[in-house]
Amino acid sequence: MKTKLQRGFTLIELMIVIAIIGILGAVAVPAYQDYIENANMSKIAHHFAEGARFAENEMRKIQADAAVGRIANLAEADGSGDYTQAGLVSLLNAEGGAAPGGGPAYVEGAGSTATGAIGITVTGTFAGGDWSATFERPAIYGFAQADTKDANWTDI
Repeated sequence: MKTKLQRGFTLIELMIVIAIIGILGAVAVPAYQDYIENANMSKIAHHFAEGARFAENEMRKIQADAAVGRIANLAEADGSGDYTQAGLVSLLNAEGGAAPGGGPAYVEGAGSTATGAIGITVTGTFAGGDWSATFERPAIYGFAQADTKDANWTDI
């Protein structure tokens, strides 16, 4: 009498494999969601710090240019348009990067709780000695509340 070789899986074996996949998925999905949230928080924190650092470096560059005569006066820096609210947002977004929720990393005015974009508000002028840029990190993901950083001409 010949015995037939078994081919394929039995229903029990298939159910066991599906149960194991379900258990692994139940553990992996929350860990992956935490990973994504931490990555997005890290991205926002980087944009927040980088924006203020960029503005401070630009102010130092303007001071150096004025000191060595590359610009005639501070009104010339004001006239470039680069250091208005829209100009600064444009300069920072040109550096690359995007908000975690999509769209630009920096926006004019308040930070975006929808996308995680950093908000920028510019006041004053260099010639007036009161130029200031305020960067706002929105309360999103694990950040319980919004935070601000200022880059002031008088502090440089």
